[in-house]
Amino acid sequence: MNLKQMECDANFLHIPVEVYDYVGLHKSNQTQYVGWYQICGNVLRIFAYRWRKMQNLEIHEVIRKSPDEEGLVYRDMYLTGMSGWKVVYKPERKKSQSWYGYIYYDYNEEDYGKWCYYPKIGIMYHVINPEAIKETEYKYCGWDPKCGDLIEYMRAWNENPAVEYFGKMGLKPSKSLLNKAKKDKQFARFLWEHRETDWRYYGPREIIYAYDKHMTLEEARDFMYEKHQADYFCRKFGAIKGLKIDRLKIYHYCKENGIGRAYGDYLSALVGLGYDLNDTKNLFPKNFRRMHDLRINQYDAEKAKKEKKARKKFNRDFRNASKKYRQYELKDGAYCILIPGSVKDLVAEGEKLDHCVGKMGYDAKMVNGVSFIAFLRCNNNPGRPYVTIEFGMKEKRILQIYGKHDSKPKQEVIDWAKDWEQMVKDRMKGVV
Repeated sequence: MNLKQMECDANFLHIPVEVYDYVGLHKSNQTQYVGWYQICGNVLRIFAYRWRKMQNLEIHEVIRKSPDEEGLVYRDMYLTGMSGWKVVYKPERKKSQSWYGYIYYDYNEEDYGKWCYYPKIGIMYHVINPEAIKETEYKYCGWDPKCGDLIEYMRAWNENPAVEYFGKMGLKPSKSLLNKAKKDKQFARFLWEHRETDWRYYGPREIIYAYDKHMTLEEARDFMYEKHQADYFCRKFGAIKGLKIDRLKIYHYCKENGIGRAYGDYLSALVGLGYDLNDTKNLFPKNFRRMHDLRINQYDAEKAKKEKKARKKFNRDFRNASKKYRQYELKDGAYCILIPGSVKDLVAEGEKLDHCVGKMGYDAKMVNGVSFIAFLRCNNNPGRPYVTIEFGMKEKRILQIYGKHDSKPKQEVIDWAKDWEQMVKDRMKGVV
């Protein structure tokens, strides 16, 4: 029986009494999940439940899983993993969307209440009637709650009944472990000797590594963690990817010196200063703290020197650009247009009018010829900031015109600026 046929089966249209009995003993305002294994069709039905103010019980079937079907089956729900899994029913929502971890499921009036498929979504639940498996073809599959998801285990057992051996030890199905045990009988014995272990804390790679290197499982787990940390530095700093250096030496060095992520700053400084990373004296100095401070100070000084040089060149370029735009200055009637002569002029304008013209890259736009800034001032007080204009060179029009606190200027000022805009257009065409 597949899931489509189950929709019409009367046995699947009710919530089992055993589920009501279980949730009645577990009162909580938080949404919780419970799995019920139904023999008919070998289906696991997952119910979400919670008690409203410890009085009103809310219970709803949210997922059905079958070893014969891929994916999950759901209806009228969304999940969020922000603070534990929760279920909320929103039948009024008719448009799918994903926003900050929320997943809304779409449906229409014709499909309301029907089951549909969706890719795998993990939910923490536990099966409350595992003994029911003994009445099915899976009675010898060896599943244990420690083995993880019941349906995934059944699918693995269908492919290879040998997972029963792992199930009796509480191990999740793993192709790598199965293949290793098949090829190496001593590895199978190693697993059996550790059958009392809580395998949830160890992955297949760690288990195999512990066996191959004659380590304890704890040592193998720590080793893999150290390797992960060492790989972090290798991924972050491309300059050391090609070096013939044991990656674990990097992590052990950091661990022995108690320096953690400070080593990353040190590597950044070395790369920035152009030091040879093939030299182990650079990678693993005897006195890390002293060399760290020395290289960081050198790097900061070099960076400041380069920034000063770049800023000096930029200021020179800005002054040259300003001279080019001065042809658009104007003094007419009550107002005038002034072109800023330096970056400091832009900053002062932004500070006095409390807007962002001295920031956000307007100076770079002027240097690159994207747009230019013009100061609209009153002729009776031209030294006092009044209105700021951005004119786009490609658009050939005013892009922005703002007064203090990004306020809209008076209509009289806007009309005057429009006349100036036309003058700029004419000069760009060579008319004036």
